[in-house]
Amino acid sequence: MSDKVRHTHSVLFGYSIYERCEQDDTLSGDTSSVDVSSQENLLKLAEVGKNLLKKLVSRVNLETGVFEAVNGEGTNEEELTRFARLLSEERKLRHSKM
Repeated sequence: MSDKVRHTHSVLFGYSIYERCEQDDTLSGDTSSVDVSSQENLLKLAEVGKNLLKKLVSRVNLETGVFEAVNGEGTNEEELTRFARLLSEERKLRHSKM
């Protein structure tokens, strides 16, 4: 998704669906293609994913459309773990009501 579309979405809805995770628009060549499933490319994509998890949580600045790190939010990995915990707790709550 282009930065312009992200920015427009953010302005219209007051938030970005991507606001909790820093974007990585550096993919190029085979790593950016959905048609290349070679072992080498899959390993490269796994490395990209690991690197994204280590980055700080960021949100889009509604004025500039640029992602900026959020102080005190931790890494994407920590945020993903927190979100997974919330989903698990919600699932347990829903099953206990059945």
